[in-house]
Amino acid sequence: DQDNPGPDMAALPAYAAVCAGIMASWNDEYKDRAWCQVELLVAYSFMTTGDKVWDVPIGFVDDGRTTKVVEDWVVVMDPSEGKLTNSGDRGVIE
Repeated sequence: DQDNPGPDMAALPAYAAVCAGIMASWNDEYKDRAWCQVELLVAYSFMTTGDKVWDVPIGFVDDGRTTKVVEDWVVVMDPSEGKLTNSGDRGVIE
């Protein structure tokens, strides 16, 4: 809910806690996005395997064939300094 992101944000730890892994398209476009950073930090905090990210390669196209996805370590910056499309989300992230 773009007008009221607080309740959805509060539910992220519960969603992450029941996940077996996290997959991300972690590249120069996404690494600076605040919500991408928040998702990875929540995964790290609440998932037993949250310290590892399955990284989808740049240019990935779902063409029905098996694609190699690599386990990767990423450094996540402070989401409060990340880029946002909706500046109203800043208060929720901080």
